[in-house]
Amino acid sequence: MANIKPVIISTMGDMAEHGYYISIHCESCNRWRDIDPRKWLDQGLPDVEYTQAEFKCEDCGECGKKQVRSVETDLMGHITKH
Repeated sequence: MANIKPVIISTMGDMAEHGYYISIHCESCNRWRDIDPRKWLDQGLPDVEYTQAEFKCEDCGECGKKQVRSVETDLMGHITKH
């Protein structure tokens, strides 16, 4: 096991590199929005630590709750809450 290197995902760049994205849920509006880290970075937005970032609802302005998701595990129905 000493040869196994841990995968550390803390920034949008890390998420893009390892195939993850963020789903944001606004409890006030019951609205979901997915954020693709690759598109985020391609738009020139900063490579922020996603745990520190606040994502606000476009409709009501409330801060949403984050869920980190993987395209691979989405196909199997597995979601990791953040």
